[in-house]
Amino acid sequence: MADDNNVHIYTLMIPDPREPRSVKQLPSHDQQSIGSLLRRAQTFADINRTLSEWCSEPWTDHVRLANVRDETAVLYATTAAALVQLRHRNRSLLAWLNDRHHLHCTRIEAKVLPPATDI
Repeated sequence: MADDNNVHIYTLMIPDPREPRSVKQLPSHDQQSIGSLLRRAQTFADINRTLSEWCSEPWTDHVRLANVRDETAVLYATTAAALVQLRHRNRSLLAWLNDRHHLHCTRIEAKVLPPATDI
């Protein structure tokens, strides 16, 4: 860029993504994003840990909350049998999620997702 015979040189330093950085070195907006992501992960972990409070049947060990998108709670079951039980009780689970964990969900999306296995 030039103005009145003065030349200004700007350099943009782009960090190498392969170099590890401390969280403290991240820009503040990245730190906020990471903090938000960690809080969300902690909420999901808390919900999954307390599912047995909602229903103490053994099949609930095969169900976990994976995401909340808009007003939809996304749950995965490791077996089809657990998914069938979940679908029969989805209204009860939805009410419990909203009351106990202060979610604002109006529907549940449930899918079978078997646990990862070593090949």
